[in-house]
Amino acid sequence: MAEADVVLTTYNIVAREIHIPDSGKDKHSADMPATDAALVSSSSVVVVVVVVVAVVVVVVVVMVVVMVVVVVVLVVVVVVVVVVVVVLVVVVVVVVVVVVVVVVVIVVVIVVVVVVVVVVVVVVIVVVVSLSVRLLKVVHRFQ
Repeated sequence: MAEADVVLTTYNIVAREIHIPDSGKDKHSADMPATDAALVSSSSVVVVVVVVVAVVVVVVVVMVVVMVVVVVVLVVVVVVVVVVVVVLVVVVVVVVVVVVVVVVVIVVVIVVVVVVVVVVVVVVIVVVVSLSVRLLKVVHRFQ
């Protein structure tokens, strides 16, 4: 119904522009035979119909082009958002892995230092005790 209304309105506007009276006769139809007036009137209708069809085709083509552009822009935006999210996830994973590696290295260094200190302390204690025992044996012999 709306399409017919658009076509009728367009026909009325074009009819006014090319001066087709509502009765279907051209303003010169009194001077022409009836068949000539009918030809002018029917050719005017053909022109109007062609113009209306051309306008409708142009509008449809423009709408399709606009919709394609909008869809392409939306697809590009979605792709960019997905890429940004993936990059952020990768960055977060890399940061987490780096932090975990650093923490593990720090813990390993602390454990190694503690083990070395404990071994050194034990060795020093063993050496001191051993030397003390020898010194006591030497002192005991000279007494």
